[in-house]
Amino acid sequence: MLEVVNLTKKYGKTLAADGIGFTVPDGKIGILLGPNGAGKSTVIKSIAGLLRYQGSIRIQGLDAGTVEAKKCFAYVPELPYMYEALTVREHIEFIVRAYGREGWEEEARALFDRFELTDKQYKLGNELSKGMMQKVSICCALIIRPKVILLDEPMVGAEDHAPGAEGRGLYRADQHPYAGNGEGTVGRDLRDEQRAYPGNLCQGGAGR
Repeated sequence: MLEVVNLTKKYGKTLAADGIGFTVPDGKIGILLGPNGAGKSTVIKSIAGLLRYQGSIRIQGLDAGTVEAKKCFAYVPELPYMYEALTVREHIEFIVRAYGREGWEEEARALFDRFELTDKQYKLGNELSKGMMQKVSICCALIIRPKVILLDEPMVGAEDHAPGAEGRGLYRADQHPYAGNGEGTVGRDLRDEQRAYPGNLCQGGAGR
């Protein structure tokens, strides 16, 4: 479960987020919608722990800033980044070692197959297109079996999966074979996915 309570963020005198609050229960999808400047990026970055803010953010009942909360949380940024000297498979190995996961090899093979990365797993990060890098980012998020996964426009650059059932199926938190039990999902501007799999819709403007 993800809980955002009275989230407020200022950049100097500019109020970017004004008392924003919402909850995404276990097994549900939460979607942030709003025009440019509505504060979506501020909310996303605050949940991901990239900004200081006022208010409260809790993941599975834990303060989002704690190590225990971070262990059950995954973030897929809008712009993917990969280490140039690591292969696709080595990125997965790096993540599972950081999170202390064991017995992950079979799940990694299934993810590579699902995202059409099997023949790319030994390519270096600087050899991949943006779309391929985005798929690797999603795989790195899913391999830890997060309870809450935060996706920031994850299909940008990976359009080949976005229109079809497989792309939309990524957000079926209640049925995802690689996720922990009761996973909740929150994302930004996932309009097609929201129509296919209705969940919690958080729509705002001018930082509200």
